[in-house]
Amino acid sequence: GTYGELTEEEIYKQMSDLPIDENTLLMLHCPPKGYFDTTPKGDSVGSDSRFRIIQEKKPLAAFFGHIHEHSGIFELGHTTLIKLPAANTMQACAVSITDKKISAEFISL
Repeated sequence: GTYGELTEEEIYKQMSDLPIDENTLLMLHCPPKGYFDTTPKGDSVGSDSRFRIIQEKKPLAAFFGHIHEHSGIFELGHTTLIKLPAANTMQACAVSITDKKISAEFISL
């Protein structure tokens, strides 16, 4: 890991204490394990702890970046996973929330 970076268990413990619920918009840097987390070499580098938190606490949405090669939207049960595009793509994500339902689409800048 990177110097000064917490272990997956430390991240999980800290995030477990947060008041995350079905109304939460969760902002992350690293993707959850298995979702938009593949490097150009084919390695899956997502976070197990973040995946566990999403599965257990079921936030409305989780936004993340980190892996520049991917962007996308995926429905994981109650939670909408939104992998934001890299800045050099000149895209953004337009999000709207109505009646506790989230909709998202990528737009060109």
